Amino acid sequence: MALNTYAEAFFPERTDRAVLVLNALLGLGTALAPALVALVLALGAWWLLPAAVACMLAFISANAVTQPLRSAGGTDATAQTPMRWSALPRRLWLYAAAVLLYGMLETLSGNWAMPYLIQERGVSARGASFALTAFWAMVTVGRVLLALAGLACSAFLPLSISFGGNEFPRLAAVIAGELIAFYQLGYGLAAFGAGPLRDLIGLPFSTIFAASSIVALPLAVIAALIMRQPLVARQPPPMKT
Repeated sequence: MALNTYAEAFFPERTDRAVLVLNALLGLGTALAPALVALVLALGAWWLLPAAVACMLAFISANAVTQPLRSAGGTDATAQTPMRWSALPRRLWLYAAAVLLYGMLETLSGNWAMPYLIQERGVSARGASFALTAFWAMVTVGRVLLALAGLACSAFLPLSISFGGNEFPRLAAVIAGELIAFYQLGYGLAAFGAGPLRDLIGLPFSTIFAASSIVALPLAVIAALIMRQPLVARQPPPMKT
């Protein structure tokens, strides 16, 4: 949430591209993670994985404390005042619904693709790791292409954040936080919902993945409703001199 907010604040003229690039880098890291798992499995040294994670965490922490993380614009997180749910714009709930459904679809593939491939398709753990790497790599490629030209649905989350910030510039930090929260809610529904469907009801992963296409239908409708408002109307008002 904080990184998305600062990306908007530091690049007010290119908020869409800034948030997309930020999330593309996030996707790149996510794509490299299963490849790292496959490498560790090939080497037969599982302890290298937690060691690598500890080194990465130390690097991130050391880098974060050296940055001022201050912005002079109205999107500064410290400039926001507490708000009640009833005071939030109604159109925010369209963005919230979009990222909720997107989070479910993304997480279903991200969390359950490996068990599906290993248990029902007979793919090795190494092969499943590379397949998951390919999934996240394509998500990342889609975000990069969208940031440069305009393509695909890989950008539902970052564009929802940047569009919402442009439409309600005084609530940019609040909107970023709320949308990330709804994305994580969708993440949780998919991450913890597929297990009971399989264990209690006995649904195979293939059926669960096939049923997930139903979620894409309301997501497309919500996206169309969001885009009904002209792009010009979603831009922040000009500064008064």
